[in-house]
Amino acid sequence: MEAGEAGPAGEAEPAAASREEVLAGLLAIADERMAEAIRGISLRRGYDPAEYALVAFGGAGAQHACAVAALLGMDTVLVPADAGLLSALGLGAAVVERFAQRQVLMPLAAAAPLLDGWCEELGREAAAAVAAEGVPGAEVEVRRRIVALRFAGQESTLQVEYLGAAALAGAFAAAYRDVYGYEPEGRAIEVESLRVVASSGRGAAAADEKETDGILLAGDAGPLAAAGRAATQRAFIGGAWREVPAHERSSLVAGAAFAGPALVVEDHTATVVEADWSCRLDQAGALVLRRRSSGSPGPNSAHPYT
Repeated sequence: MEAGEAGPAGEAEPAAASREEVLAGLLAIADERMAEAIRGISLRRGYDPAEYALVAFGGAGAQHACAVAALLGMDTVLVPADAGLLSALGLGAAVVERFAQRQVLMPLAAAAPLLDGWCEELGREAAAAVAAEGVPGAEVEVRRRIVALRFAGQESTLQVEYLGAAALAGAFAAAYRDVYGYEPEGRAIEVESLRVVASSGRGAAAADEKETDGILLAGDAGPLAAAGRAATQRAFIGGAWREVPAHERSSLVAGAAFAGPALVVEDHTATVVEADWSCRLDQAGALVLRRRSSGSPGPNSAHPYT
């Protein structure tokens, strides 16, 4: 029986989906699964993804980034330089890190006088573990001291930075309100555990960094620049095949900006700039994508099939 012909009950059979429709459906499922994973990590801890920027990395991350960000209500995407190699670059630049931990299980009032001493002890243990990896002792630093706290009788904990015993109760109360929206009154606070993290030195600090519009940018973003004439590439965007600008990332200069739909191509990945998004190259070489509207996106409205 051909698609569209009447079936046994006299009803017309649905037309067979095109290859593009099938692939778009599969991409929609992939986008939603990635968005759901981010929701699970962020919302469970009391963070609304819409208040943050999405950082895309990996070979395919920049192709899905606009669609995933829109599903999460996010308006900004950051695609770092060499995003397709970001994991490998990060591994090469990563510090050597080790931690030491101690279970406490004591009321905060009883544990408070002991915390400084325990932190010193755990710090020496963690630093020794880093030095055992071949890091010179002079380059080892204790980076974090973390206390896991909970109200007496609870099982789950919240982790707060240790900045002195006197500040713990207030820090825990603030964290509890952020996550749960309220703070039980008259409940004793218990110290569940203590963790100290040591690592090799961070190396030379990045030059002239500042925060702009919630995104960490290096140096002055500078004025907008023309993106230059781009080649075009056939892509399936907005539910149809069309010719869109395809910018070579290596040819863009800092400040270059353009509107989607467009592609940014490079050796190890490609960035899809959807129709309702704009793109700009910042001084650090990162692509900053911003959504021009907050409407709900269509399913996989920008994925290239070339």
